[in-house]
Amino acid sequence: MLVPMNATKTMALYNNYNGANYNLTYKIYDASWGTATTVVSDCKDNTASSDWSLKHWFSAVADSSGNVHLIYVDSDDNDLNYTYYSGTSWSSPVEIYKGTVSYPSLSIDNSNNLYAFCVEGNEVKYKVSEGTNWGGSSVTLEGNLTSPGYLGSAYSDNLSIGVVWREGNSYDVTYDTVAVGVFPASIWLKGGIWLKGGIWLK
Repeated sequence: MLVPMNATKTMALYNNYNGANYNLTYKIYDASWGTATTVVSDCKDNTASSDWSLKHWFSAVADSSGNVHLIYVDSDDNDLNYTYYSGTSWSSPVEIYKGTVSYPSLSIDNSNNLYAFCVEGNEVKYKVSEGTNWGGSSVTLEGNLTSPGYLGSAYSDNLSIGVVWREGNSYDVTYDTVAVGVFPASIWLKGGIWLKGGIWLK
């Protein structure tokens, strides 16, 4: 995939098979293409060519400073991981969601908050960061779906992130939105009870 970093610079991200492993690799174009360098060596990929069009395992966006943010599915345990490129190097990957996920999609708003979407089982889930802080809770956007897949997201109207996915074998496409600037969190209630969604009960 291509990620525009500024008016003259673009990053290309792709999974590169070296004969033994798939390494998520990047190159930067700035008047000419730079050297291909491995980002991470544990990004999941479709090893059979017949599967290449079925699923994608990483997604990336650039912020207003030209930093590139990346989420990817870990090949070891199918968790969702995050790393970012600061202009000179990549941060150490961190796990932002533990589960068995696919079809990750990353979007960003005008305040550089990140929205990570993915499919897990019959649900579409998402998590929001404030900058690079992923401390909030994950949220189920839609559940009880029939084989959701081909998930995509985009920021478009200054108010929300649009999300689309395909369901089942009928090629139906579903659209939903997530309001920008809303950070789902786990709130502690007296008695040791936690409530998702940022609602506090006295």
